[in-house]
Amino acid sequence: MISDRRKIIEMSSTLSDKHLAEIGRVTVQFALLEFHVRELVHWLLDRPTNVAAATTSELSFRNLCQLASALMKERFPRFSSDFKVILKTVRTAEERRNQISHSLWGGGGGALVVRTKFSARVARGLHLTREEMTVDDIFQVSALVSVAAYDVELFHAKLRDRNCVSASP
Repeated sequence: MISDRRKIIEMSSTLSDKHLAEIGRVTVQFALLEFHVRELVHWLLDRPTNVAAATTSELSFRNLCQLASALMKERFPRFSSDFKVILKTVRTAEERRNQISHSLWGGGGGALVVRTKFSARVARGLHLTREEMTVDDIFQVSALVSVAAYDVELFHAKLRDRNCVSASP
C-alpha cells in the first residue's frame, strides 16, 4: 500500500529529484535562519526560556525580524546599525525563499524547470511571474538563506562573547 502511494507521489511531479532536493534545501535552510533569529530575540528579551518562547511562538518571520530590530535599538543601540545590514540580507533571503516555497513548479524533467507565481497587489493588481530555473539557480537561493542564517548566528555569538551590557535599564 505504501509503495503504491510512493509511486503516485513520484509520478505526480515533473521535477527531477535534484530539483526537488534543492527546493527542500531552501526550506531546511530557512528553518535554520528562523531558528537563529528566534534565538537572538530570546536572548535580547532576557527573560526565562518559556516566557521568551511564549512571546515569539506565534510571530510571523517578518514580525520576528521587526521585534529583533526593535530590541537591538533599545538594548544595544551601538550595534543596531550592524544588525540593520544583516537584516537586509535576511529580508532578501526571506523574499527569495518565499518565491521558491510559494510557487507552482513544472518542467519536463530536463535541466530547466519553470516557477510560476501569481500575486495580487493594490497598486498593480494581478501579476504573473514565470521564471526558468536550473538546479544551481535554486541552490543559490539556499546558499543565500544559509549565509543569512550564519550571519545572524555569528552576530548573536559576538554579542554574547562581548558580554554586552544592555543600554536599557
